[in-house]
Amino acid sequence: MKKRNGQAVVEAALVLPLLLLLFCMIVDTGRIIYSKSMLNSVCQESVRIAGLGQGDDAVKSYAASKLDASMLPADWISITPYDRRSGDFVTVDLKIDINYITPFASAILPSPFVAAAESTIRVE
Repeated sequence: MKKRNGQAVVEAALVLPLLLLLFCMIVDTGRIIYSKSMLNSVCQESVRIAGLGQGDDAVKSYAASKLDASMLPADWISITPYDRRSGDFVTVDLKIDINYITPFASAILPSPFVAAAESTIRVE
Protein backbone atom coordinates (compact mmCIF):
# COMPACT_ATOMS: atom_id res chain seq x y z
CA MET A 1 0.00 0.00 0.00
CA LYS A 2 1.14 3.49 -0.76
CA LYS A 3 1.22 6.09 1.96
CA ARG A 4 -1.32 8.92 1.57
CA ASN A 5 -0.34 11.24 4.41
CA GLY A 6 -0.69 14.46 2.44
CA GLN A 7 -4.00 13.67 0.76
CA ALA A 8 -6.17 15.00 3.62
CA VAL A 9 -4.20 18.23 3.76
CA VAL A 10 -4.66 18.85 0.04
CA GLU A 11 -8.41 18.09 0.24
CA ALA A 12 -8.81 20.42 3.22
CA ALA A 13 -6.92 23.17 1.41
CA LEU A 14 -9.31 22.86 -1.53
CA VAL A 15 -12.57 22.64 0.44
CA LEU A 16 -11.92 24.98 3.38
CA PRO A 17 -12.11 28.29 1.41
CA LEU A 18 -15.46 27.24 -0.06
CA LEU A 19 -16.81 26.35 3.37
CA LEU A 20 -15.66 29.68 4.82
CA LEU A 21 -17.27 31.56 1.93
CA LEU A 22 -20.53 29.65 2.46
CA PHE A 23 -20.42 30.41 6.18
CA CYS A 24 -19.91 34.15 5.53
CA MET A 25 -22.84 34.15 3.09
CA ILE A 26 -25.09 32.52 5.70
CA VAL A 27 -24.03 35.07 8.32
CA ASP A 28 -24.67 37.96 5.89
CA THR A 29 -28.12 36.62 5.05
CA GLY A 30 -28.95 36.37 8.75
CA ARG A 31 -27.71 39.92 9.38
CA ILE A 32 -29.85 41.27 6.53
CA ILE A 33 -32.99 39.47 7.74
CA TYR A 34 -32.41 40.58 11.34
CA SER A 35 -31.72 44.19 10.30
CA LYS A 36 -34.85 44.32 8.14
CA SER A 37 -36.97 42.97 11.01
CA MET A 38 -35.45 45.43 13.48
CA LEU A 39 -35.95 48.30 11.02
CA ASN A 40 -39.64 47.45 10.60
CA SER A 41 -40.11 47.42 14.36
CA VAL A 42 -38.34 50.76 14.86
CA CYS A 43 -40.33 52.28 11.99
CA GLN A 44 -43.65 51.20 13.55
CA GLU A 45 -42.69 52.63 16.94
CA SER A 46 -41.43 55.86 15.35
CA VAL A 47 -44.64 56.42 13.42
CA ARG A 48 -46.62 55.71 16.59
CA ILE A 49 -44.70 58.50 18.35
CA ALA A 50 -45.46 60.83 15.44
CA GLY A 51 -49.11 59.77 15.52
CA LEU A 52 -49.34 60.70 19.19
CA GLY A 53 -48.48 64.30 18.30
CA GLN A 54 -44.75 64.37 18.98
CA GLY A 55 -42.53 66.45 16.71
CA ASP A 56 -40.00 65.34 14.13
CA ASP A 57 -37.10 65.76 16.56
CA ALA A 58 -38.65 63.28 19.02
CA VAL A 59 -39.23 60.76 16.22
CA LYS A 60 -35.67 61.15 14.89
CA SER A 61 -34.08 60.86 18.33
CA TYR A 62 -36.08 57.70 19.13
CA ALA A 63 -35.19 56.06 15.82
CA ALA A 64 -31.52 57.06 16.10
CA SER A 65 -31.32 55.65 19.62
CA LYS A 66 -32.58 52.26 18.42
CA LEU A 67 -30.48 52.02 15.25
CA ASP A 68 -26.73 51.63 14.87
CA ALA A 69 -25.31 55.03 13.86
CA SER A 70 -22.72 53.42 11.57
CA MET A 71 -25.51 52.01 9.38
CA LEU A 72 -27.36 55.32 8.88
CA PRO A 73 -26.97 57.02 5.48
CA ALA A 74 -27.46 60.77 5.06
CA ASP A 75 -31.13 60.43 4.08
CA TRP A 76 -31.95 57.76 6.66
CA ILE A 77 -35.33 59.14 7.80
CA SER A 78 -38.22 60.86 6.09
CA ILE A 79 -41.29 62.08 8.01
CA THR A 80 -44.23 63.43 5.99
CA PRO A 81 -46.11 65.69 6.28
CA TYR A 82 -44.19 68.22 8.33
CA ASP A 83 -47.28 70.08 9.57
CA ARG A 84 -49.66 67.52 11.10
CA ARG A 85 -53.12 67.96 12.54
CA SER A 86 -55.49 65.50 14.18
CA GLY A 87 -56.97 63.16 11.58
CA ASP A 88 -54.11 63.54 9.09
CA PHE A 89 -51.94 60.61 8.11
CA VAL A 90 -48.24 60.65 8.95
CA THR A 91 -45.69 58.44 7.20
CA VAL A 92 -42.21 57.53 8.41
CA ASP A 93 -39.62 56.06 6.01
CA LEU A 94 -36.38 54.62 7.40
CA LYS A 95 -33.29 53.40 5.54
CA ILE A 96 -30.11 51.74 6.76
CA ASP A 97 -26.98 50.56 4.96
CA ILE A 98 -25.72 47.04 5.62
CA ASN A 99 -22.14 46.26 4.63
CA TYR A 100 -21.26 42.70 3.68
CA ILE A 101 -18.70 40.59 5.51
CA THR A 102 -18.55 38.06 2.68
CA PRO A 103 -15.42 38.54 0.58
CA PHE A 104 -16.14 39.62 -3.01
CA ALA A 105 -19.89 40.10 -2.30
CA SER A 106 -19.66 43.82 -3.04
CA ALA A 107 -18.31 42.99 -6.50
CA ILE A 108 -21.41 40.93 -7.31
CA LEU A 109 -24.19 42.54 -5.26
CA PRO A 110 -25.06 46.21 -4.71
CA SER A 111 -22.91 47.48 -1.87
CA PRO A 112 -23.92 48.48 0.70
CA PHE A 113 -27.26 46.67 0.90
CA VAL A 114 -30.00 49.23 1.62
CA ALA A 115 -32.81 48.03 3.87
CA ALA A 116 -35.89 50.23 3.98
CA ALA A 117 -39.14 50.33 5.92
CA GLU A 118 -42.24 52.51 5.73
CA SER A 119 -45.17 52.87 8.10
CA THR A 120 -48.25 55.12 8.13
CA ILE A 121 -50.66 56.00 10.93
CA ARG A 122 -53.43 58.53 11.57
CA VAL A 123 -52.57 61.38 13.95
CA GLU A 124 -54.68 61.39 17.10
